[in-house]
Amino acid sequence: MACKGLPSNAHTILSPRYPQSLQEYIPMAQQLRASSTQRTRQDVQEPEKAFAPVVLRWEQYQDVLHVHSIESEDSQQAPATTGVKHFLHMHRQKGLTSKPCLDHIDYALLSRPQSTTTTTMASAPLSLKPHPRAPSPPSPPSPPSPPTAYASAVYAGKTHNPAVFLAVLLLAQHNLPHLDLVSALNHIPNIAPADALPALVTAARSPFLDTRSPRPRRDNDDEINIAFLPHFYDNGTRHALGFFQVVRCPRRGRVLGTAFFTPCVEDELRRYGLVAYVEGAHGDEQGDGASGVETMRRVGCEEGEWREKDTVEDYEEWNLVYRVVSVAWETRMRLIRGNGE
Repeated sequence: MACKGLPSNAHTILSPRYPQSLQEYIPMAQQLRASSTQRTRQDVQEPEKAFAPVVLRWEQYQDVLHVHSIESEDSQQAPATTGVKHFLHMHRQKGLTSKPCLDHIDYALLSRPQSTTTTTMASAPLSLKPHPRAPSPPSPPSPPSPPTAYASAVYAGKTHNPAVFLAVLLLAQHNLPHLDLVSALNHIPNIAPADALPALVTAARSPFLDTRSPRPRRDNDDEINIAFLPHFYDNGTRHALGFFQVVRCPRRGRVLGTAFFTPCVEDELRRYGLVAYVEGAHGDEQGDGASGVETMRRVGCEEGEWREKDTVEDYEEWNLVYRVVSVAWETRMRLIRGNGE
């Protein structure tokens, strides 16, 4: 029996789109979106299709993902990862990054910097082949022993240029042939999955890489430490070059984060554009004079300084670089080789 005063399609208008037991769990924004979709379908005279309710990803997990905040009474005790970065880290741990976000704001996009090219790392493999390998050393590279025997000046600085990090990894392909670099090449600092690999050119005297291929710093780029330790490996026959980050752990204090170091020789540094000499030295465009560590002006990065162990103002940074390479990095390498826990 129809009620007087109601339109003939009252049953359609008053019937809930979802079962009553689920209606209370549907967000208000989604109800409005559903009603808008229903009106559009009615306008084009399409048959109405029932569909299950969808809960937005950020609404489903907003009460169970505890995100670190930088707002604390003691800023020195703030976690290393906070805000959006920790939010994205938690989503990766929960496996949520592979699920589409139905909201109009996808916070996962904040971790994908805009690239000027659509070429991905998967479709752009390394086009630069490392130079011919020398016979593999019979054992892993050995740092100075005892540690107190090393007192050379070290070059230390910072850069955000991913081309420098890639060049270091290519050096490692030659000097650490038994080390699996797949993971390192997939996690080069400041290179997003949608970015193309930096272009590298090798020559007998390549221009300084960090100057030749500067890339404007993006908002989420990190400044990475670059360190060069002359005559560090194998009784002083090979140098050490690499990059690292020191992060703050709430429990352990300062610890080694992203890091990679490789042995190398001077000729390799020139080939990859990782060294700039003083004017008139070998490798400099102004002349072909003497070479050697004593004539090196910059190594690895543009903005850096030579640090002396015996200089009071330099000792703290010198000691940090030395301990990172001789203790923290070597400990990590021993774990990889299965020599300790």
